[in-house]
Amino acid sequence: MEKQVVVEILGKNSIIFGNNLTNFIVKDIIDNVIPKSSAFVIITDAIVGRFYLDTFLNEFEKLRCVGSSSTEDQKNKAIMFEKENAPKTEELRNSTIGRVLHYIVEPGEGSKTRETVSEIQDFLLSQCCNRDTALVALGGGVIGDIVGFIASTYLRGVPFFQIPTSLLAMVDSSIGGKNGVDTPLGKNLIGTIYQPIRLYIDTNFLSTLPQREFSNGMAEVIKTCALSLDDDNWFEFLEKNGDNMAELMTLIDTKPNQWDKTSTEIQFLFSEIILFSVKFKARVVTEDVGDKGLRQILNFGHTIGHAIEQHYAPNLLHGECVAIGMILESKISIGLKHAKSSLTERLRSILHTFFLPVGLDDEIVNQRIGNCEPINMDLLMRTMKLDKKNTGGHIHMILLTEIGKLVEPHALPVSETDIVTNIRKYIEKFPRRSVHFSTFVEKEGNLERIDTAITTKASISASDSSIVIIGYHADGTTESVNGKLGYKLAQNLNWNFENQVTSISLKNVGEKFFEKYVIVMKMESISCNDFLKTWTKKNDSIVIHVISSIKLQTAASKSEFDVCKHLSKYSYFFEGDVNNGEDLDAGAEGLVHVVNYARGNFYNWSLPQMNLFRSFFVCLLVPDVTNLANDLPSIVAGAHALELRVDLLQPLLCENWSRHEVNRFIARQVSIIRRKVKIPIIFTIRTISEGGKFPDTGHGVNSKILFQLFRFAIRIGCEIIDIQMRMCEDAITNRISTLASLKSRIIASYHSLDHVLDWIGTEGQKWVSKGQQYGDVVKIVSKSDSQQDNRKLAEFIEKYVSSQPTIPLIAINMGRLGQVTRMTNHYMTPVSHSALTAHQNVRLCQLTIQDILHGLTLMGEIEPKKFYLIGHPISHSLSPLIHNTNFNYFKLPHSYRIMDTKEITLNDKHSMLKAVDFGGASVTMPHKVSILSFLDTVSPIAQKIGAVNTIIKIGNKLKGENTDWLGIYHCISRISKKIGTSHPTGLSALLIGAGGTARAAMYALQELGFETIFMYNRTLKKLHELQRCCPNGSSSKTVQLKTLEEVVDLVSPQHPLGVIVDTTPLDSNVCKTSFLNEIFSKSQNISGILVKMSYDGYNYKDKELHPKISLVTGIDVLVEQALWQAELWTGLWPEARYIKKIVYDSLNKKNIS
Repeated sequence: MEKQVVVEILGKNSIIFGNNLTNFIVKDIIDNVIPKSSAFVIITDAIVGRFYLDTFLNEFEKLRCVGSSSTEDQKNKAIMFEKENAPKTEELRNSTIGRVLHYIVEPGEGSKTRETVSEIQDFLLSQCCNRDTALVALGGGVIGDIVGFIASTYLRGVPFFQIPTSLLAMVDSSIGGKNGVDTPLGKNLIGTIYQPIRLYIDTNFLSTLPQREFSNGMAEVIKTCALSLDDDNWFEFLEKNGDNMAELMTLIDTKPNQWDKTSTEIQFLFSEIILFSVKFKARVVTEDVGDKGLRQILNFGHTIGHAIEQHYAPNLLHGECVAIGMILESKISIGLKHAKSSLTERLRSILHTFFLPVGLDDEIVNQRIGNCEPINMDLLMRTMKLDKKNTGGHIHMILLTEIGKLVEPHALPVSETDIVTNIRKYIEKFPRRSVHFSTFVEKEGNLERIDTAITTKASISASDSSIVIIGYHADGTTESVNGKLGYKLAQNLNWNFENQVTSISLKNVGEKFFEKYVIVMKMESISCNDFLKTWTKKNDSIVIHVISSIKLQTAASKSEFDVCKHLSKYSYFFEGDVNNGEDLDAGAEGLVHVVNYARGNFYNWSLPQMNLFRSFFVCLLVPDVTNLANDLPSIVAGAHALELRVDLLQPLLCENWSRHEVNRFIARQVSIIRRKVKIPIIFTIRTISEGGKFPDTGHGVNSKILFQLFRFAIRIGCEIIDIQMRMCEDAITNRISTLASLKSRIIASYHSLDHVLDWIGTEGQKWVSKGQQYGDVVKIVSKSDSQQDNRKLAEFIEKYVSSQPTIPLIAINMGRLGQVTRMTNHYMTPVSHSALTAHQNVRLCQLTIQDILHGLTLMGEIEPKKFYLIGHPISHSLSPLIHNTNFNYFKLPHSYRIMDTKEITLNDKHSMLKAVDFGGASVTMPHKVSILSFLDTVSPIAQKIGAVNTIIKIGNKLKGENTDWLGIYHCISRISKKIGTSHPTGLSALLIGAGGTARAAMYALQELGFETIFMYNRTLKKLHELQRCCPNGSSSKTVQLKTLEEVVDLVSPQHPLGVIVDTTPLDSNVCKTSFLNEIFSKSQNISGILVKMSYDGYNYKDKELHPKISLVTGIDVLVEQALWQAELWTGLWPEARYIKKIVYDSLNKKNIS
C-alpha cells in the first residue's frame, strides 16, 4: 500500500497511515514543526535502531545537503554524552533543519522507568535542548510511552512525533496521547495525556517483526474487533481470514523482510484490519480524550491482563497477558449473566489462531514463565485494586454481552466476590498429582543419622507432577503412618494416591539442610541420591518439611545465593494419634495448609477488608497454648486473626534451649492452633523497648536470631508477620524488604511506650509513611495520659481516612484511659478473651470483642436492627433461637423474629424490608424464589442456584445471598472426612426433590465434585427446571430418574453411591429406610451419608439405618447455614460450639417432654 491515508483524531489530521513512508516521514516532520526546530532528537532502542536508525539519519542528511550553505564548522560532528556506559549520540548541524541527535535505550519493558526518563532528560539538558526541540519516538510501545512522557514534562512541554515500529504500538499505545512509566506497584501509574504532532503508521516496519511480537499486537487488534460498536463484521473478518494472516506472521518470523514479497491480498488483509483498529481508537479517543467514559472500553481484558503482566513480565508480553485477561473477563460477564459461553469460545478460538494464550494453564504460558513463582488470587486482587479505572474503592472492568456489544459503554464496578467466584479456579488450578511414599526405620539409639539405617535399592526419579514423601516415625510404624497421613494428604489436595514403598539413599548435603522425621518434596525429574542428609531425634511428633521445587527458582533479579535461600524448607508438626480419625484428619488439613502455602497458593483467606464495620485479632499472651487448645474455637469467635506472641513462649524465656528446640516448640504451637481453628496466624515477636520480652536487636546477634525466627514463621505457613518499624532504622532494612517479598503479609508496627506520641505533629505521619513503605498493614500504638490524647488520635485517624488510603491502619492508645480508642479503632483491633488469664487484661487493659461491641452500642455507634425469618409455616423454627443467641453472645442490640406469611406483598417490602431499622432476613419455603423480585441485587452464586435464603442490607440496598448450599456442603464434607470418603471423584450422589432447597443441594454436590448426580422428583417438569438451572462449567454429570428404583441398578462397587440428599418432607415416605439400606449396601466398602433436609429429620435418628450410613439432619444443615448467615449480617464468625449446644439442648428437652 503506497497510498497514504489520513486519519482524523481530535479534530486534526494527525495520523498518517501507509507503507514505505520513510522519505515522507522525515520531510513531513521538518515541515510540521512551527517555528522551525533548533534540534531533532530521535529516541529509539538498540534493536529498532539496528534496523532503522541509519535510514532515518540518512534521510535527514539528504535534506541537509539540499540547498545547504553551511561552513565546514557547521557540518556533521559526533557528540559523545560523557557518562559511564551511556548510549552514543550523533549530531547533524544544518542551517535549515538544525541539529539532529539520537539516544538509544535498552529494549524491553525494563527500560520503562523513572530512571530511564531521568537519564534522557539529563541528556537533553546536557545538549542545551530548548523548548523548540522536537522529539521523535522511533520504536514500540515502550519508546512511545517514554518519549511522550518526556515531551510532556521537559521544559513544560515540547513537540514530539510518533513512529511506531511494532504492531502493538501501531494499533494501541501510540494513539491517544497516553504515556507514562511503570513503578514496582504497577504499570503506567505515573504518566500524562499528551498528543503527538504527527503519528506515522508504516506497515513496512512489520517486515522485521518476530512472530511473537506480531501476536503481541494482534491481541489488541482482536480486542478492538470484539469491541466494534456497530456490528461484529470485523471480528468475523478475523475469523474468516485468520489462518492466512497467521501464515504470513510465521513466514516473516522465519524469513524477515518478506512483507513486500508477500501476496498483495494478504498484505491487504493486514492493512485493512490495522487501519480499522487505528480509526476505531482514534474515534473513541476523540469522543473521550480525558478517559472518563467511552475510552475506558479500550481496556477490555486489561484489568486482569495488567495484573498478570505485573507478576510475569518480562516472561509474558503485554498482548499475551491481555489475551488471558479477555478470556477471564469474559468469564466474569458470563458468571454475572450478562453473556453466554459463546463469547468466551469465539475469543478463545481467534486468540489461538494468532498463537496467543487463553489461560494461565496454556502451554504457551508454561513454556515462557519457567520457574516464576505462580500468581495467586490474593496477589491478583491486590494488583487489580491499583488499576487506573478504579473509583470509589471498587475494581472496574469492561463487560461484554456478546462480540460487538457492551453491557455499558464504560467500565463498570465489579465486586471482589464476583471476581473471585468466577475466575479463582482459572487462576489457582490444582492439577491431579501422584503421591509416592518411601519408608525407612530408625535403628536403636537416641540420635543417629538416618542414612545408616537405609539399604540402597533405587533412586527416585519422579516426574514434575509427583510429590515424594519420605516418612519416619519414632516407634518404627513407618508404612502405616505414611499410608494414613499420605492418604489424607491425597484426599485433601485432590491428588491420586499410590502407596509405593521404595528405599533410597540419603547422603551428605549438610546437616542443616533438612531436619526431623517426614520430608515432602516436589521432584522435577532428578534423583534423590546424594541429595539429602537428615538427622533424627526421637519424639512423638512428625515434622513435615516441604520444598516447593528442587529445581532452582531462577529469576533475572535474583542472585544464586538469593535463589538458594528461597529454597528453604517449610515445616509442619503432626500432633496426635495417627490411628485416631479426627486427629489424622486435623493433621492432614494442617499439612495441606503448608503444602499449599509452599506452592504459593493462598487458599481461602485474605486480610480483612477495610470497609468492614469492625475487625479484630485475638492476642495469645501465654507461654504454651497446649492448655488452651480446647478453648481456642471459643477464644477466636468473632475474630479475623489470632496473634501468637512468640516472645512470650516458654523457649524464648529460657536460655538453655537450642535453635532447633525453639523451632520445634514454635511449630508445635502453630500445629495445635491449626488443628483447632482455621484462622490466619499473626506471628509476633515484641522486643523489650516495645513492651515485649525479646532483647532489643541493635546490630548484633539478636537481630540475626530475630530474622531467623521470622523466616521460620514463613516456613511454617504463618499468614501474617508483625515487624517492628524501629528495626527499619537499623542495618537490617534489606532483610525486612526480603521478608515483605515473600508469601506472608506484613504488619509494620510501632509501639511508643516511653512517651505519648505526637499524633497531630509530624511524628505520627512519620511512622505511617514508614509503615506504608514496608507493610501491608500499619499498626501504631501509643499511651494515653488524658482524654485529650485520645481526641488527638481520633483527629489523626480522621485525617488518614480522608486521604483514601489503600493500606489499612491500626491506631490505638494503651492504658485504661486508652480503652476507648480500642472501641473507635476500626481495623484489626487487638482483643482478649475471658478464657485467657486475667493478668493479661490488667497489664494491657485489653477489651474483649463483647466489651467493644457493647461499648459501641452505648455510644450509639451500633443501632438496634430487626432481623426476620420469612416463610410459612415457621412457628416452631429454631432460627430465632440461633440468631438471638448469637446476638446476645456478642452483646449486640439486635433482635430476630418470625414473619409467618404465605405471600410477600409490596406492602411488606415497604413496611418491613425498607424500614430504617431492618437489618436482614432469613428466607425459607415457600419464598426462596419469589423473594428475588423484591431485591436490588443478587450474588452470583444465588443467581446460579436460582434461590435466595438470606437478605443482607447494604446501605439502602437489599442483596440476596444463598447460604443453604454452604450448610449442605460443610455438613457433608465434615462427615465424609471422618468416614474416609472425602475424595468424591468416582462417587455418585442422589438428589431427591426439586424445590429451592434442592437447587442449593445441587450446587453443593457439584462443588464437592461428585462424578454423577442422580436426580429424582415426583413431578418431572420441576426436575427439568432444576437441571436447566444447574451451573455451567461443572464437571459433574446429571442423570434424571423417572423412578427412584432406577438408581439401584446404576450403583455398584465400581460405581458407588456416596451421598443421598433428600429435600422432601419426612412424612412423604419417598425415601424409605429399606431402600436406603439396599442402595448403600450395593456400594460395599464405601460408607454412605444421608442428608435428610426435613427439620423433623432430627427424629429420624431412631430409624433402623444401616451402621455404615451417617445421618445429617435438616437441623444440622440449618445451624451450619445460619452460622454463615450470621457472619454476613455482623461480619463476625459466631461461636459455633456454644450455639450448637444451645440448639441441641433445646431439642433434647423437647424430645424428653
